[in-house]
Amino acid sequence: MRKTLIVAVAIMYLIALLCLFLPDLLEAWGEYYLYFVAGVLVVHVIEVMVFFKHVKNYPGSLAISVLLTIIFGFLHWLPYKNRN
Repeated sequence: MRKTLIVAVAIMYLIALLCLFLPDLLEAWGEYYLYFVAGVLVVHVIEVMVFFKHVKNYPGSLAISVLLTIIFGFLHWLPYKNRN
């Protein structure tokens, strides 16, 4: 299920890139879609600050963990929640 959600989020960002570079793709809805995706990114940035203690449990680089959390949100940091 987690991998399915990650693919769905990646598709969401891909559609946002298409709307950004091809504004006529979704016509007026494209602008609203970009606002929605920007809102998702803002929520994920806040999520990094709120759940930083779990974000830093990632076994790799902290910068990569922060980037992945901004992109995927709880789908990234939740598996590392109970690690010490």
